[in-house]
Amino acid sequence: MIALFGLLACETPAVVVAEDTAGPTLVGVTWALSWRLGGVTVDEAGLTLAHDDGALTLTQGSLGDIGLSLIPCEEPDSGLASLGLIRAAYAGHGATLDSSTWSAGQVEALTTPETIVLGTAFFEPTRYCGVHYAVAPAGRAWAGASDEATGKTLRLVGGFGDAEPSVIAETTYAHGAILDLRPAAEGLDPLQAHDLTITVTRDLEALLSVVTPNTDLHDNAWSALGQMMDTITLNLTPTED
Repeated sequence: MIALFGLLACETPAVVVAEDTAGPTLVGVTWALSWRLGGVTVDEAGLTLAHDDGALTLTQGSLGDIGLSLIPCEEPDSGLASLGLIRAAYAGHGATLDSSTWSAGQVEALTTPETIVLGTAFFEPTRYCGVHYAVAPAGRAWAGASDEATGKTLRLVGGFGDAEPSVIAETTYAHGAILDLRPAAEGLDPLQAHDLTITVTRDLEALLSVVTPNTDLHDNAWSALGQMMDTITLNLTPTED
């Protein structure tokens, strides 16, 4: 819990937006994670992506998701001018966890990318402007954890061209991003309270495209995580009863 608190609630400047650009008012959120495949092909053997260094074939892969949380909008005179200015590995949004936070821990198998529904939270009507998403070393008790994935944030096993599969990316470092919620919520009445499903979609091609042969395992993993965080999209839909 201490590690999670540091990831999701460390002291950073507040998100600030003007009233006329504020985000939607929410009373409930269901969190979901999804993947955009791009040029990645999926079959029983794993994943394949055309690559400058020869086709990259991924035979094993895991990603540890530790937290998702909504970020409330702040008054326009609080100090910062743009949500987009804040994005860092340990980005947080205040001294306490928001009541919208999901923090149970989930390990995703990257060779079988799918949409995962994580959990639902209800809270008092609050106007939100951002989403905080964090990944971290997987705990043994996390859903989907295995011996190989435990203790790793991202682990990729594969090879380029005809090379035998081996570990090509691995890190125990946490990473995260603060995402602007407002573009995805443009069609919503900001004065009406909504119960929404928020799907955080990562780009699998973007994650794999920066992995290169003969590169330090951590450097490969860190580049992949950074590329993944920079290409996330948010989708908002009404939560079904």
